[in-house]
Amino acid sequence: MTLHEILGGWFVDVVGSLIAAFLLCYLGWNAFKLVHHPEIGVPFLLCLGWIGLPHHLTASTFVQMVVVYTCLGALILWPVGRKWHRDHSA
Repeated sequence: MTLHEILGGWFVDVVGSLIAAFLLCYLGWNAFKLVHHPEIGVPFLLCLGWIGLPHHLTASTFVQMVVVYTCLGALILWPVGRKWHRDHSA
């Protein structure tokens, strides 16, 4: 393999997994925002990550990175979702 192929594969794995994790967090937020509970999307995404880690899904580096980035994004969005629920529940 040439250096360009290695760097290209690394770039696709990192950037692609970040984009996929962002989309998962965005979809989880908006799906549960429809029922006025976006903070529920966070445990849902964390459970998906926990279920996906020990199984055959993690044979790919890309999927491992998506799971890790999604869990990090979900933990960041948790207090934001709780604040959103407090502000919009009245």
